[in-house]
Amino acid sequence: MQLNDAFKSDKRFRDPKNFPYGFARSGEFTREQAQLIEIYGHAYIELASGAREPACEQEQAFMEFCNGNKDAESLHERTWKRYQDKVNRKINCYTLASISDVTDDDTSGDDDD
Repeated sequence: MQLNDAFKSDKRFRDPKNFPYGFARSGEFTREQAQLIEIYGHAYIELASGAREPACEQEQAFMEFCNGNKDAESLHERTWKRYQDKVNRKINCYTLASISDVTDDDTSGDDDD
């Protein structure tokens, strides 16, 4: 397999649930990252899930990254990590008021019963 054939996929990847206006318009990715996800996203998913066997060294390294055996090094790995971070991000909920620790025994001495 030639390097140009790495991560080959016949269909474009879309994620309307998380990026309804597309990756490029989301503001979360660079133009290059958005293009990589659209073009190679299905291959990334198949490799990460084990549904596809790696066909070259690049794909093998990608699988090692997905399995947690190494840090993201290549552009494909860093792009997939960014996508995963955005999809799996924790949603923080902020309130206007904070709640202090409340106990049943009010030892502040404010009540004189």
